[in-house]
Amino acid sequence: MALLASGCTQEDKTRLVAQCQLEADRVYPAAAGNWSAAVDHYVGTCMKAHGYHVDTRPCSPSSHVYTDERCYVPGAIDPTG
Repeated sequence: MALLASGCTQEDKTRLVAQCQLEADRVYPAAAGNWSAAVDHYVGTCMKAHGYHVDTRPCSPSSHVYTDERCYVPGAIDPTG
């Protein structure tokens, strides 16, 4: 899976986060368009399935980690821990 992510551009990653967000909105329609722990978890799991993991170092301090494409890096191992 990590190999799939390694060749992706920032634009590809942005589209993938948006796709995962749309899927989460379909699964949790009451939370669509709003912050929800369930939606965050869904998006994070979706991105992990596509070979990304969360790395908060490149994130904006005010961002929602799981819905901010800057917070994902390719690879299966979390470099922060």
